[in-house]
Amino acid sequence: LSGEVIGINVAGVSDIRTGSAPAQIALAIQSNAASAVVDELIATGRVRRPWLGISGAPAEGGQRVAEVVPGAPADAAGLAPDDLIVALDGEPLSNRAGLLDLLTEREPGETVTLTVVRDGTEQAIAVTLGERPATTD
Repeated sequence: LSGEVIGINVAGVSDIRTGSAPAQIALAIQSNAASAVVDELIATGRVRRPWLGISGAPAEGGQRVAEVVPGAPADAAGLAPDDLIVALDGEPLSNRAGLLDLLTEREPGETVTLTVVRDGTEQAIAVTLGERPATTD
């Protein structure tokens, strides 16, 4: 109402059969998140994101590692399938702050400490984050 941008649509779904528009379901990002991306694009010409090099899924108490990409930062640090990541730099993973949420607050090249449960034993593993590749296939 005040002419302020509060969000930017990034995806939408409409009924292609009826050609309805605008989208019946739309997803948006907050304008301050978009602003940070725009600033980075202007300054460097690209957007860099941190990368561990794992795939997995949320699990009770954290993030379960299903696969470690060979040669990725997680591989170099010694993470293994079935590890349960329960904290990043001492901040517990939760529904409020999942692993991806905490990683997006970091920069490529930054070293973080993952608290990992492996075979029932908790341990700290230092990982130097890489830069997310343009494609991971």
